[in-house]
Amino acid sequence: MAKRKPRSPIIYSLHDPETDELRYVGYSTVSSANRLGHHLGHALEGSTTLCAQWIRELMAVGRYPVIRVIKTDATYDDEVAEIAAQRAAGVRLLNVANGGKGAPGVKRSAEQVARMSAVAKERAKTKVWTPEERAAMSARAKGKKKPPRSAEHRANIAAAHTGMKASADARRNMSMAHIGKPGPPPLTPEQRARRSAAVAHSWIARRERSQGGSEK
Repeated sequence: MAKRKPRSPIIYSLHDPETDELRYVGYSTVSSANRLGHHLGHALEGSTTLCAQWIRELMAVGRYPVIRVIKTDATYDDEVAEIAAQRAAGVRLLNVANGGKGAPGVKRSAEQVARMSAVAKERAKTKVWTPEERAAMSARAKGKKKPPRSAEHRANIAAAHTGMKASADARRNMSMAHIGKPGPPPLTPEQRARRSAAVAHSWIARRERSQGGSEK
C-alpha cells in the first residue's frame, strides 16, 4: 500500500459565526476540520487560553467558530507575519503569542505553569517509551556533563530517599535486569584482608560500646 502523502501545513483563521470578525490566526499540519476539532476539544477540557474561553462562550449559546484557510504550503514564518499584519491593522486577535514554533512572546501565569506541570507529571506516570524514543534520549544525553551537585542538593536527594522501600514489582524488575549479567570480579587477597580487618574493627568497637553501657 502506498504511503499517504504528508498534508501541506496551513495558516488558518477563526471567525465569529455571526459578525465574521477575525479572532484567531494559527498554524496547522492537519486539516482545517481536524484543527477546529482540536480547538473545540481544548475548550471543553477547560483550557484557560483566551481563544478557548471565547469558544466556550460561543458553545454556551449553541454557536461555533468558523475556520478558514488563509494559506497552504505554509511555514511558521508565515504565521508570524500574518499575526503581525492583523495586529497592525487593529484586529482584536485572541492569540497570546506572536506565532512561530515554540510560541515566542507568550507569557503564562503561575497558575497555568502549575497546571501544565501537573498534567505533564500525570502523563509521565503512564507514558510507555518506545525503543526508538529511548535510543534518541540516550543519544542526546551522551557527552553532556552534568554540573557538580551542591552539598544542599545532595542532602535533599538523601532526604528524599530516606525510608523509601522498593515495591515487590520494583524488586522483581531489578532482579530480572541482573539475570545473565556477569557478577563482580573476585576480590584480590589485599582486598579480602582489608575487608576482614574492617569487619573485625567494627565488631570490636561495637563490643566495647556494649560493655561500657553495661558497666554504667
